[in-house]
Amino acid sequence: MKTEIATELPPGTTLNDALDQQAARAPEERAIIDDREAVTWAELRERVIHCTAALESLGLQPGERIGLHALNSIELAATILACWRAGLVTLMLTPASKGPEVAQELSASGAAAYLGDPDLYPVGEAALGRCPQLRLALLLKRGAFAPEVVARFPNRMSTEAEPPTRPPGLAAILFSSGTTGIPKGVMYTHAALAAMGQPDRDFPVAIWQPVLAVAPLGYIGSLMALARCLVNGGTMVLLRRFDAGLLLDAVAAHQCKSVFVLPAAACWAILEAQRAQRRDTGSCRLWGVGGDVVPTNLLRAWLEHFGHAILQGYGLTECMPALTNSPDRNRPGSMGVAWPGLEIRLISDAGAECGSGESGEIQLRAPWLFAGYWNDPETTARVMPDGWFRTGDLAHRDADGWFWFRGRIKHIIICDGEKISPQHVESALLEHPDVAEAGVVGKPDDVHGEVPVAFVRLRPGATVEGATLREFVAARVEDCGVPEEIHFVESLPRGRTGKVDRRALREQVVKLTKL
Repeated sequence: MKTEIATELPPGTTLNDALDQQAARAPEERAIIDDREAVTWAELRERVIHCTAALESLGLQPGERIGLHALNSIELAATILACWRAGLVTLMLTPASKGPEVAQELSASGAAAYLGDPDLYPVGEAALGRCPQLRLALLLKRGAFAPEVVARFPNRMSTEAEPPTRPPGLAAILFSSGTTGIPKGVMYTHAALAAMGQPDRDFPVAIWQPVLAVAPLGYIGSLMALARCLVNGGTMVLLRRFDAGLLLDAVAAHQCKSVFVLPAAACWAILEAQRAQRRDTGSCRLWGVGGDVVPTNLLRAWLEHFGHAILQGYGLTECMPALTNSPDRNRPGSMGVAWPGLEIRLISDAGAECGSGESGEIQLRAPWLFAGYWNDPETTARVMPDGWFRTGDLAHRDADGWFWFRGRIKHIIICDGEKISPQHVESALLEHPDVAEAGVVGKPDDVHGEVPVAFVRLRPGATVEGATLREFVAARVEDCGVPEEIHFVESLPRGRTGKVDRRALREQVVKLTKL
């Protein structure tokens, strides 16, 4: 299944080409707004060129990796573009990363330099001693046009051989969430990043910009929003850190038309902040949510308080965008339809393409698909043996072409030979008015093979017994899907992209079993 795109980008187009074009087309139009200032396209280009010259003067060579560890700001966006203009490969370190994670990702990528902003630099500094190949430590200060050199390590030289999986035109490495194992370095080329921003019919510029980016620029969703603004000429509003009240203030102040992209867990906080202090958010028609089950009670409450529906979608660090609902085509609960230019197929366990109503693995192919995993040709070959990306996610397509999520292959619980989707059980739990969050994993069982176990966070002030919840779920799912145990918790562990960390939940199950 393939959908057509409205406009093809010229071959060889990069996001810096797009920046040059926007600066020539509309130099005085606003490009990016953060918590301190706004810059026009001409001003942004000037900053990028200045920063590029500064990076080149430091002796960094094209193809070398630089770890960017910073909160959202105009300075960070300009530095990313400057790195690409200088031929450097950006290693996108997320602000939530701890010292050991920063050290692991810098070392795994063979990074030559580390750049952090003042709020995060102490975390990065603790990791520098564990990275023998690192030659430079830089600081990204607010209001500065170029990074400041904090430390040089002139005697350090990289002995890393160039990995065979490095594609031509490599621009960025993003690390996956790692909820099913060790995070992998997801490689993107300049061509893929430019294609990610291509125009499309369902989301013309007029209906989505200004766009508010909630997640850090090191996440694929915010990187896509940046690409779309560069290619299409839209305005991007950057939220430095996620705060529900500040997000609503920014939507009202800048009359944002879209917010992209939120995990479902953040929506509850935004909803409560709006209930506590109502802001004028009428400008925002597109509230994009992905990565989690979105309960029906949240969908209803959101529509009531904001006047526009949550638009669910589906994408991965390896492929963004993939599927989406739109304001004119929205089926609550579904993943949506294929993004223009994307090819998608569902493949059964037997290797056959699935028909309508049949569940199978989602496999994707698109101009913006990732180029493989850094220095991991075996895994790359396993997930993309023929150019189609095996996502490991399950879905079915209805008769009208809409896709519905059915869980991850690795997360499927097999009880008495029956396959149980954790997300299906979570959806049932989330229908209960007292349940705020739910996570379900399998527990080994001598009789049944596996049984589902649920971790539940209740709403403030709510009280409900586990037996009551089990009865509630039993009326909505098959018998083998009813949780054997329900554990009430204050919070659920989440990975860097906001998804429930099932690996951490399974570890909790093991600990509880040993008690």
